[in-house]
Amino acid sequence: MSNYLLQVDVGKYKYLDCGRYVHSEEPDIIADEMKNFIKSTLQSTILNSSKQGFP
Repeated sequence: MSNYLLQVDVGKYKYLDCGRYVHSEEPDIIADEMKNFIKSTLQSTILNSSKQGFP
C-alpha cells in the first residue's frame, strides 16, 4: 500500500490504527478528511480559473 501511495499526486493519506472495517471504526475521521479534500480541491479549482481569466 505504501508504494501505491507514493504515486499519488493529488491528495494525502493517513494511517489509521484500526482493523479492516475502517468505515465502521473511524467514520468521523473519514468524513472530515473527505470534506477537507473536497474543499481544498474546489478552492484550488477556483483559484486556477481566476488566474486564467475565467469569471
